[in-house]
Amino acid sequence: MPKSNSKFWWRKFNANVSRDIENEKRLHAKGWLVVVVWECEINDESLQRLAETLEMQRSRYLVKNRAVRYDEILEHEAISIAAEEPLPYGSS
Repeated sequence: MPKSNSKFWWRKFNANVSRDIENEKRLHAKGWLVVVVWECEINDESLQRLAETLEMQRSRYLVKNRAVRYDEILEHEAISIAAEEPLPYGSS
């Protein structure tokens, strides 16, 4: 947290957290799976966990919606994950 104007930044931070919680609740209510990915925490291990989580959720969705039988899940091709190349700080 910045040391200058700390009262402003604490209020802003708390408002952002509250907004994010409310948005996540709304998305969950509409059936969305919300996965928060912090750029500063991305590494090979976290990307692998993310891929596994997404594949597990995809499989559950397919079975729940009777798109496939549970024993057919392994026959489906794995999902693809796309990401943008990171930009240098401050560029747009």
